[in-house]
Amino acid sequence: IPYSRYDLVFLLAPNMAHELRRIMNDLSIKTPLVVSHNSGPHREGYSLIEDMAVADYVICNNYGAWAAMAPVVSSMKNACTISNGVDLKTFRKEVRFSDRPKRVLWCASESKAHGREDIKGYRLVLTPLEMVLPTKNIETDFRIIHPGPTMAAEQMNEWYQTGRVLVCASSSEGTPNIALEASAAGCVVVTSPVGNM
Repeated sequence: IPYSRYDLVFLLAPNMAHELRRIMNDLSIKTPLVVSHNSGPHREGYSLIEDMAVADYVICNNYGAWAAMAPVVSSMKNACTISNGVDLKTFRKEVRFSDRPKRVLWCASESKAHGREDIKGYRLVLTPLEMVLPTKNIETDFRIIHPGPTMAAEQMNEWYQTGRVLVCASSSEGTPNIALEASAAGCVVVTSPVGNM
């Protein structure tokens, strides 16, 4: 790839930063490497400090990780924090909260919902909720997305309007965009203390 044609290389997978820097060095590629760091301080065996050691610049969108590293990063000139955003033209409240059914929403890909580690909390949290909430006259709509075409953003916004609460029961996250989108669409978000949540 002729990297010299570009102003920078932007890496969304910080766990690949060391390997990408090695490849760039081997190929004498001088294009600046910008790494996006969206995880907590100890997630998946890499850290903000490690990212900064190999990147020319680091953008951290996780305020928890940023705060944990504040004594170190506050004096560094090659890092900043910028939160994730949501397209508020697409994700917006269209149905009043009081007009929505008493329903709790959750959604995850099949691989993450049924994986060995249950990262999304399906077995540990959601399965028990599916049994308890109906006894309190609260519906659930927990969706496992199978590989293949997924709902378009507009369809997701329509789905958010069908519930009052979105649950994030994950044990590990960077930024679950579904929580940001649901919030913009007028849902209350109930979440485990992970990532940017």
